Amino acid sequence: MNSIKKIRLNNLCIVAGCGLIIGALVLLVFWYASAAVYETRCEEYVDTLNEILPDTQNAAPEKRLNNTMPILAAKEKDFVALLEFPAFGSTLPVCNDWGKPNAYPCRFTGSVYNNTLVIGSSDRKGQMDYVKELSVGDSLYITDMTGNRYTYQISDILISKDVDRDTLCSSDAHLTIFVKHSMNFEYTILRCDVKA
Repeated sequence: MNSIKKIRLNNLCIVAGCGLIIGALVLLVFWYASAAVYETRCEEYVDTLNEILPDTQNAAPEKRLNNTMPILAAKEKDFVALLEFPAFGSTLPVCNDWGKPNAYPCRFTGSVYNNTLVIGSSDRKGQMDYVKELSVGDSLYITDMTGNRYTYQISDILISKDVDRDTLCSSDAHLTIFVKHSMNFEYTILRCDVKA
C-alpha cells in the first residue's frame, strides 16, 4: 500500500514539475514578445520625434530664468528629451510622465538646463539592456525638444539595492540616470558630467 502511495506521489510531483516548467516557458516567451513590441514602439517614437524636432545643434547648459524643459507630444505621450548612447547605437525617448507605467525611460525630476536632470530606466530589452557594458568615460547625449544636444560623459557608476530622491539628487553630477535591473532588483546609478 505504501509503495502505491509513493508511486502516486512521485507521478504527481512529475506532473507538477512539468506544469511549472511549461508555465515558466510560456512566461519567458511572453516576456520576450512584449520586449520586442516595446523595442519597436520605442523606435517609432524616436522616429516621430526626429521628424518634428528642429535641426539638432550642440549646446551647453547655461543659466536661465526658466529651467522648464519643453515637451513634445507624440502618439499621445509627452516627451522631454532623447537619450543617446552612441557606442551602442541606442537612442531612447525620455517621457515626461513619471509615475505612470511606461516602457521607456522617464524624467524623474530636474532639468537639463540647470544640471539637475534625473532619468529612470530599466535594463529590459528595448531600454538600457546594455547597462552592464557601460564604463566610466563613455559618452552620451541628451537632446531636448528644441533640438539642443548636450554631451555628457559617465563619471561614476554605482550599484544600489534601492534608490530614493535623496540618493539620486544628492550628487554634484550634472546628470543622473538610474537603471532598474529586472532580474535581481538592484539599480545601476550613472553619474554623468558635461563633457568639455
